[in-house]
Amino acid sequence: MKAKDSIRLPDNTRLVLHHGPGWQDSYLEILLMPLLEGSAPSFATQVTSSQNSECWRAEVGGSSLFIKFFHFRDIFDRFPMLRKSRAERALNGGELLLAKGFPTPELIAQGNVMRAYRTVKCFLITGDLGGSFNVYDYLNKFPVAGQTAEVILKKRTLLKTAGRLIGNLHKNGIFHGDLRPGNILIDHQNAGNTPRLYFIDNERNRYFRRGIPPRLRLKNLVQINMIVMPQITFTDRLRFFYAYLSENPELAPHAKEWIRRTFLRTKERLTEKIPGIWSDF
Repeated sequence: MKAKDSIRLPDNTRLVLHHGPGWQDSYLEILLMPLLEGSAPSFATQVTSSQNSECWRAEVGGSSLFIKFFHFRDIFDRFPMLRKSRAERALNGGELLLAKGFPTPELIAQGNVMRAYRTVKCFLITGDLGGSFNVYDYLNKFPVAGQTAEVILKKRTLLKTAGRLIGNLHKNGIFHGDLRPGNILIDHQNAGNTPRLYFIDNERNRYFRRGIPPRLRLKNLVQINMIVMPQITFTDRLRFFYAYLSENPELAPHAKEWIRRTFLRTKERLTEKIPGIWSDF
């Protein structure tokens, strides 16, 4: 994302805007300016998000867009000389994935609203995967009992596809900073026997030229394994893990130890998060 504009705003702040090929100049006046001023246009709909962000979906100029405004976590996020803004880090994490051939929504634009040397707002605009589901929502569509052969095949295909994708991510030295099931989207239009998965929330992604450290490999495996749903069995978890190992054959001799460490740490995390929870580990 090379193009860069510096735009003076009515309140004497300055918008530093980076944009890519998907950007249309009309987005500035009809979409961004109203959102920055706190009055969303009629074609933009706010969607549920964490307390650390505000997110919108918009149909504009023939395109479906997703706009995420990042709240500041600490004082360092406000001063670019100390740390890149959260939106910039999310942009960089997405660019890392795309450069290595991994799927993430199209990167449209990233902006920081500056007052002197301080960031007062920051945002990222990506393509919106209309009709997509995160892993939780997709699995919730499957019945718990009386699953047909077609449903079982879809679930197993999803688990194996996710295992190979994340295994390939790690094989290429990439650590995803927040690999919860909610941060993997499934393209609903392609979610038949060959689901198309996309990584989102890429703010903390990191690349390791000499290979992902074992502690971060374990962290990602625990994050993706922390899914407690009746649709997911112990056997399903093993299916995912062995698909993951197929992309990292050097771990195969130590497979049992990796499975044990992943499952024990997952159980510890689940117990910390939800005391007294029963799990199938």
